[in-house]
Amino acid sequence: MAMKKNRIAQKMADLLRDFSGTHLNAGDIHSHLERIDHQNSLLSSGSVIYSLFNHVTFKFDYMSPNVKQILGVSAKRLMALDYQTFLEEYFHPEDLQIISQNIFPDLGTYVNQHEIDPISRISINYSYRMKTARQKWIRIEQQASPVQSNGKDEILLTQSFYQLVGEAEEERGNPITLSIFISDSDGLYHLEHSKTYATENNKTSNSITPREMEILTLLAEGKTSSQIGKILYISESTVITHRKNMLEKFGLKNTSELIAYAFKTGILEI
Repeated sequence: MAMKKNRIAQKMADLLRDFSGTHLNAGDIHSHLERIDHQNSLLSSGSVIYSLFNHVTFKFDYMSPNVKQILGVSAKRLMALDYQTFLEEYFHPEDLQIISQNIFPDLGTYVNQHEIDPISRISINYSYRMKTARQKWIRIEQQASPVQSNGKDEILLTQSFYQLVGEAEEERGNPITLSIFISDSDGLYHLEHSKTYATENNKTSNSITPREMEILTLLAEGKTSSQIGKILYISESTVITHRKNMLEKFGLKNTSELIAYAFKTGILEI
């Protein structure tokens, strides 16, 4: 598992380098760090971590001090790590695989197919699980956007905000959604692309039986348990039992959430 995780982290690091430039003036970094100093008082506590990532050195130039209270690791420690080591030590391997094999390649495809000038107009959001110093898993939602690029639109510096969403389970991950926003001439961001990726334990083949799929499809069509029972020649109570099993399986509260979840994760297609 460790060797596989190392390979995935290496792939993700390589993909990130595809977006990266190769030269950054010290003055460029200094101007951003001056601005960050002002934010330090705001970020010394709370559930939002701020970072400034250097694509030339492939390390963090800055990490807000409140990362200590959230991850249990000092900002100094994280800034000393190269990016691949950071991924290997703190990211959940299943989520890391989705990010490296789906999210980053899809992001690259989107950027190549759309003229985004300058590249700093783009902002992306996605979530994943991270491991704290106490070996507990938490869910983080990251918003990242370039703050410095070169003339070739290769990224030199990226700022990120990490929002603590809550606790997470090691064995069960949530679907991960990539959202791409582009700013207009007034600096307002608009959602231009969104795609959801199911983790292994949420994929249809591993989690939905053929009978559950039949019932779920009919529920999405607006059929009642009684109507579904007649269509499938089973009792209404059997339909209700299957529905309850699916709710429990995915940790959902009601049929509306189940249907929305099924479309969001690709179990059902529109």
